[in-house]
Amino acid sequence: MSGPYPDEFRQRALRMLSEARPDHKTDHAAIKHVAARLGVNPETLQL
Repeated sequence: MSGPYPDEFRQRALRMLSEARPDHKTDHAAIKHVAARLGVNPETLQL
């Protein structure tokens, strides 16, 4: 089932999360950082 975001956006978000994780103490902190950069709610990126 696909959501409201295109596959390219999802791939970009996943790539950004994998790159951001080493720079943050928790996954939640990385998610908040990436969500802010993408202009979406952090819950949008919850795994």
